[in-house]
Amino acid sequence: GYLREWLTWHDVPSWFAPQDMRPEEFQSTEVELERDLYTYVDEAERFLLVISPNILPSGWVGKEFQRARHRAPVIPILIDTMPHPDSVEWRALIAKTVDEVPYSQLNPDEYSDELKRLLVGYFFDFRNWHEPSVLAPALPALLPFLTRTTQAAKPVS
Repeated sequence: GYLREWLTWHDVPSWFAPQDMRPEEFQSTEVELERDLYTYVDEAERFLLVISPNILPSGWVGKEFQRARHRAPVIPILIDTMPHPDSVEWRALIAKTVDEVPYSQLNPDEYSDELKRLLVGYFFDFRNWHEPSVLAPALPALLPFLTRTTQAAKPVS
């Protein structure tokens, strides 16, 4: 999509699941899939967490995020309006992570709490991402957070 193209234009290496993953024939088990995801997360200098309601029930996103937050700066990018963290909808979506990755070590309550902290903190608001004329002027503010030299900068919410 547009974000990946923009990263490429600015010489920012990126990896996107599932496009950049090994073919499924090389990931015959969840253990192999998890190993591959963790390898990419462990090698990342920055972790862009693209936030929409779709990540709430995703155990895989939860596992990647929980691993990344201990290894690299997490840069939250909000692309869609989220349900309120205290809502029934939020809790129901988070509860689905257990169904998606039943034997993982992902704790849905911890995942929920970590996402809540991101959403009350600093994040990049790209909810108009589908309109390049609106998104294009906002993207340059993201670039300093993607370079090695800018460690202390804070995104504007």
